[in-house]
Parts: sequence; structure tokens; C-alpha cells
Amino acid sequence: MRVQIVPMMVPAHIALLVPLGWAMQNAGHDVRVLVPPDAVDTVGRSGLTAVPYGNPVNLAMAETGMHNVDSAMPWMAKINGMDSDGSFHDVDLRNLILSPLVMFYGAEELRPTLDDLIDKTIAWQPDLVMWDSVAAFASVLARVSGAANARMLWGFDHMARMRKAFLARAEHEEARDSIGVLAESVLARYGKEYDDSVLLGDFTVNPVPLLGQSSFDIPTVAVRQPAYANPTEVPDWVLEPPARPRICLTTGRSRRDVGQTDNYGISIQALFDGVAELDIDVVATFTAEQLPADIEVPDNVRLVDYVPFNVLLPTCSAVVHHSGGTTMMMAMWNAVPQIVISPKAWGDPDLTELTVEQGAGLAIPADELTGDKLSAALTRVLDEPSFARNATKMRSATKSLPNPNEAVPIIERLTEETLARHASRERSRPHSATG
Repeated sequence: MRVQIVPMMVPAHIALLVPLGWAMQNAGHDVRVLVPPDAVDTVGRSGLTAVPYGNPVNLAMAETGMHNVDSAMPWMAKINGMDSDGSFHDVDLRNLILSPLVMFYGAEELRPTLDDLIDKTIAWQPDLVMWDSVAAFASVLARVSGAANARMLWGFDHMARMRKAFLARAEHEEARDSIGVLAESVLARYGKEYDDSVLLGDFTVNPVPLLGQSSFDIPTVAVRQPAYANPTEVPDWVLEPPARPRICLTTGRSRRDVGQTDNYGISIQALFDGVAELDIDVVATFTAEQLPADIEVPDNVRLVDYVPFNVLLPTCSAVVHHSGGTTMMMAMWNAVPQIVISPKAWGDPDLTELTVEQGAGLAIPADELTGDKLSAALTRVLDEPSFARNATKMRSATKSLPNPNEAVPIIERLTEETLARHASRERSRPHSATG
């Protein structure tokens, strides 16, 4: 079976798809990962085959004349097809999902890149196209090539939830389906038609099924998400047992990998103030660009650009982070208690809520963060054994899910069933007589 994987272009999102790619490859399937040229090395280091398409992509810059994704948000509100709940975070999340789709489908400047991606897909004729649900521009690839279409979820299925909300509203009022129109315009160039399986997939793959299934009646493969991080040389100090509790401070990589150094609005000085007086060792994963010029770094803080979390987190007693999906799944897999600094935008409030509800961590809104609040939260998490116990329970729940190797036969079956439906549908289509 030929399996084509299309992630969002940043390393954290590529890492999400790697373990399942390995499993498909180990089962004898031909696996290719399609990424822009600047992400080829990231994929290659994972051991999977990278196929470049288009030109290097700066996700923070839209070639449609918009200076960055944030500046497009008022314009994005005019796009129909997905309804948020109206909250600041949900509006931002909707725009995050929609903006790559709208830009790739609607911007003439990006048309050569999309055409190259489509042409490479058609030329290879995959049996299955599996794509990161944040990379919604890849949703047309399965339809144009005749492949089965699978979405890899990134936490809760917000795309399906918002699509369902729009369709419910459209039943009672006139609402133009902008997403459908854009997808139809792309598919029409290849003689294909749109339906919602293009956007939502023939089935989904869910690494965090504790959050519930899709908002639609879509087959879902629950799969354990192993602790994979983009490989690099591991410094010796990480392998040495810490003499006192080790804490990780991070705001992840995704935001900085697209040229943004605002740390999701989280005050780095407040983070440092919160750990300065505690008897702990702190590993803070920030680049120089992320740090204010006048930052005061406590003596117990070690600054590093990047350390693979699958190596670092097993040595940590807690992790303080920005509610990023990859970081939270890494913490869950390694049974590390979490303190989540919840930003207004980005992040994953559903995973945060799950962690707090399960007693495996605490949450502090980013706009309420102070050094004293973080210090108090860390003291609780380190002193009260229940947090570590509950983090271990969450890991046990995750380990009870099928691992990627065990999920492959399920994915194979769903792919075969989907391709059989496709073939039946094509046979039932009326064909014009020739002669």
C-alpha cells in the first residue's frame, strides 16, 4: 500500500505523524512525507522518506499581501463554513485551521505550490493520504488521486465540531459555504466533486481519544502517541541524575518556528521569578530571540535552545508549558505533572482541562501569571504526591490504547473499505456513450 503523509510544516507537527509513519513502513507499506523544501531535513532525520513540493514556506507571512496570519483575522471572519463558539480562543483556533486552507485555495501566489503538491500526489497514486488536521489545504489530495482520506487529529476534533455548527446554522438561515466553494474550485480543475468527506476525511486517527470522538459519524482509530521528538545530539548533563527536582520551562517550538517570538503572551520574567527561590534545577528551552533584552535569569535556570523532550521529560518532576499539544502528550506519556500557562490564543484548552480534571496538573491563565502564583503551583505539584500518581494514571490510560503497530491493521481495513466504496461509486456513475 502507498501511504502519503502531509503534515503542517513545523517540526512539532511533523513529529506527531512520525511514529505512525514508522509503523506503516515497518508493516511493508511505501511511505512518503510531502513537505516544503525547508522541512525535508526534519523528515529525513526521522528515517522517513521526504518528498519536497513547492517553495520554502514562511507560515508567518502570507504571500497574498497580508503581512502575517494575525493581520488576516478580520478578513477571515467573512469566510463561512466553520462556526466558532464566539470566544476569543475559539475564534483564533478557527482562523488557525482555516487560514492555510483559504490561502492555498484562494491565493494566486500559492497556486503553483498547491498545483505541485497535487501533481506529485496524482503522479504517485497513493492508496491512502493522511494529513495533519491543521494542514487543511491537503484535504483535496485524496479526492483528486482517488485515495482514501484520513485526518490525524491534534487533540479535540475542532474542525468537525465547527463544521457541524455551521451546517446546523445553514439549515435555518442563508449561509454561503465559502469552504465548500473554495474546495470545489480546486477540485473542478481535476474533474472531481466536493462533499464533506473531502474536508473531514473518510476516517480519522486520534492520539488523545480521552477527549471524545469526532462530532460527526466518522470512523476513528484510537492510537497511542509515543514520545517522539525531532532527533538531535543529547547533552551529557541530561543523562546525569539530577541532585534535586528538575523542572522544564517551555513555550514549545511551533510559534518560534514560524518566526514569532511572543511566547504566546506568556511573561518569561514571571516564569523565572516563579522558580528563582525554589530548591530546584530548571531547564528553560528558549532561544535568545524569545528572551527580553533585560531578562534576569536566576542561578538555578539552565537556558537551552532545544532538548528532545523524550529524553528530557523522563528526568523531570514537573513541566511548565503553554498548553501545546505535542508538549502535553509528551508529558502524559512520561507521567510528568504539568503546570499549564493557558494563553488566550493558540494552545489547547481541552487538553488543559483534561489534565486538571484528572488531577495531573494545574492551570494558570497567561494574563494572570505572576511569579508568586507559579511558585505556589510548583510547590503544590512537587509536594503533593497525588499529582505524580494521577499523571501515572493518565499514562496508563494512554498505554492501554493500541500502539502504532497495532493500529496499522485497522487503518489497512478502513483504507480497503474506503477504496471499495470509491470503486463502487465510480461503477454506478452514468457514462456517456462514445462511438
